[in-house]
Amino acid sequence: GRLVPIPSHHHLMDHPAALRAKSDSPIPLGPVLHRSLQKQMSEGGGGGGGYGGGFGDSDSDSSDYSGRSRKKSKKKKGKAGSSSGRRAPAKSTPKIVDEEGVERTASGRKKRKDAGGQMRQKPRAWTEEEEKKFLEALDMYGRDWHKCAEHMQTRESKAFTSHAQKHFIKLCLQGKPLPAKVAESGEGYTLSGKPLDPNSAAALAYGFKPDTQLTEGLAGVLSGGDANPGEGTSDAAAAAAAAAPAPAPAPAPVKPTKEKKRKAPEKQTAPPEPVEPTEYAKNRPKRENAGRKGYENMTSESLDLTRPRTFASIGKKAPYTVRISPRALLTMDAHAHCCTNEVIGYLGGMWDDENKELIVARAFPAKSISDTGTSCEMDPESEVAIKEAMEELGLCVVAWYHSHPIFKPIPSSKDIDNHNNIENLFSDENPVFATIVSPYDISLEAPTSAVNHFCLGKNVSKAGDGQMPMVVESTEMSWADCANVKPAGQAAMLGPPSIEELAEELAAVSDMYVSHPRRARLLEMWRPFCNLDVASKSTSGPPLTKLGKMRRSLAARLPDAEDAKAANLDAKYGDEVLETMFAHMQKTWKEDLGYA
Repeated sequence: GRLVPIPSHHHLMDHPAALRAKSDSPIPLGPVLHRSLQKQMSEGGGGGGGYGGGFGDSDSDSSDYSGRSRKKSKKKKGKAGSSSGRRAPAKSTPKIVDEEGVERTASGRKKRKDAGGQMRQKPRAWTEEEEKKFLEALDMYGRDWHKCAEHMQTRESKAFTSHAQKHFIKLCLQGKPLPAKVAESGEGYTLSGKPLDPNSAAALAYGFKPDTQLTEGLAGVLSGGDANPGEGTSDAAAAAAAAAPAPAPAPAPVKPTKEKKRKAPEKQTAPPEPVEPTEYAKNRPKRENAGRKGYENMTSESLDLTRPRTFASIGKKAPYTVRISPRALLTMDAHAHCCTNEVIGYLGGMWDDENKELIVARAFPAKSISDTGTSCEMDPESEVAIKEAMEELGLCVVAWYHSHPIFKPIPSSKDIDNHNNIENLFSDENPVFATIVSPYDISLEAPTSAVNHFCLGKNVSKAGDGQMPMVVESTEMSWADCANVKPAGQAAMLGPPSIEELAEELAAVSDMYVSHPRRARLLEMWRPFCNLDVASKSTSGPPLTKLGKMRRSLAARLPDAEDAKAANLDAKYGDEVLETMFAHMQKTWKEDLGYA
């Protein structure tokens, strides 16, 4: 059983296997001899000469030439040691179940359902009962996910949080507030309460659309400028700024000159093609003019804005006052949000000659025959239908309205010319003023649309073919005020309608834009924040889509719980109206807005 070293290669030539290989095969002897020796060593016998004295030994594992044989031998021994010839089965670990009936691993962790090679179960849909308990859990426990899951009983905390994240994004998309208990731990529409990133994968997966033409306008608003250049400046200030000499540039430091190698002249290339301006740049108004000088020589197509002046600024008293109902404001606001073009319509109401007061009761949206975002013209057929509807209700035209979709509600020269024509047409019996609604101006301080009213100051100052626009001071009535109006004629027109009647009125407005090419894309981003502090240029609140912005603006026109109680309305009057209207829009516009 001991190893005998092989003396040298030439001594192996005398081995019988080598002699046979030499006589029978022309191939070199070295490889043939090596294979023959390995075969004899693995068989454990035969050819047991004096060389390699381990050939006859049964323990072939001690041979240096039989590495592969050793492995096979060990495997055979292992098999021989077992009674069945197979490997003994592994011992099964006992199942560990805690007091709550949850299976756990040996380390105490919760055991996964798909552990042990089992296939993961397909997710099952949430039932109506589970959805009800889900909302109850959020109202009771907020972001305490374990207590929420305990309240559910049919869902684990991981499934609950996944459903909660989708629910929060849906609320943000629609402009709805978080449940009060959830908002206590953070006002962000995320599981942690931090602000939601509208461009995150989760937000985009659940309905948010990427920013479209937002960057250009936001850059001006947040950098200390404005989305509407020139807004708030006077002619004197503008003239002084233009006439002021430019500051002399500071002298540049003298640097030692170095000889530079002359470069070969570059080849002249063709000038780049002009870039197509964005929609915001096309619709952006020009510089605002605050005085008479800026209004002279304006054409009817000019987009220069002229800020109205107050009657007090010229030492005169306003010729009349205006009270406007929340129903009229609500309809106007909804109309303006439905389209990215300018919209137009009439306001119907009553004239109190004794008190010199105009009372606006209803808004009557009209179709426009204009296809641009900076002008509007009322469709003649729509105008005739509106006048007939007003006569049936006993109302008269007290104003006309239109929208400035993405810039401030300040009249342009064209708006002034249009109002001059309307005033001459309707002002024989009562005064007529103009209203401008601005729904998607990103420089708004809050999501509520800006609404301004103006008229023309007769015999105040004349410029060209029109007159200077003057501010019309108005009072917005509450729903309680409308419900408690004393005169019978006013009460019939101003009294709050039922939920079904008001929702139907708003749905009819949205139906006008079902197939309109410039219909508002409600799931697009309006801006990545809710509120804007103009003084500090700081922002707060969640990101808002156009849908969320529209809902928040309309909700501000509807009664809150206190106002609803004073008006003898249901506490959920406003929510029911909006839910019904948006569900109708989702169906007719064929766009998933997240409503049932």
